[in-house]
Amino acid sequence: VVWVAKPNDGLYRWDGKSFSRLSAKGLSAHDSQITSLLVTRDGFCWVATTNSLLLFKDPIAAADEVTVIKSAPPNITSMAEDRDGTLWLGGRDGKLWQLRENHWRTPTNFSQTNAITAIVPEPDGSIWAGTDGSGLYRVQNGTVRHLGRADGLSSDTIGTLYLDSQGTLWIGAADDG
Repeated sequence: VVWVAKPNDGLYRWDGKSFSRLSAKGLSAHDSQITSLLVTRDGFCWVATTNSLLLFKDPIAAADEVTVIKSAPPNITSMAEDRDGTLWLGGRDGKLWQLRENHWRTPTNFSQTNAITAIVPEPDGSIWAGTDGSGLYRVQNGTVRHLGRADGLSSDTIGTLYLDSQGTLWIGAADDG
């Protein structure tokens, strides 16, 4: 199964033969812009839209078999799943959130105001968070480390992060790639 988000047009699922457009009952038309997608290890698909967080539990289910997470923080811009299955979300307001065992938490020592554009969990339990203009942060065991242009990054605007199998963090940044 392949999940595809089309700007301003919604969510599509490829089943190996064709695409089908998915929708959620009760979701308004003005809430159709998808801001982030995450497929978890168990095959669930989390979908952040302009004002909502949706969970598609069965990748082959009918389009209306979706849960709307009403308690979710607003303006989600990035998502990741850590080794324990905890869902991490980054917001347009620069906040980090965790969803663990149906409870929302936020690291109290993490504070910045630029949108969180990418999140990558490390096997040791730490989290890398890229931002739109404030560089890169590593949150680990209650401490926060900041890296930016002064530390050698080509830009403080991070578009994407990827942790490879060797443990190397790849950073897609504005300006210099």
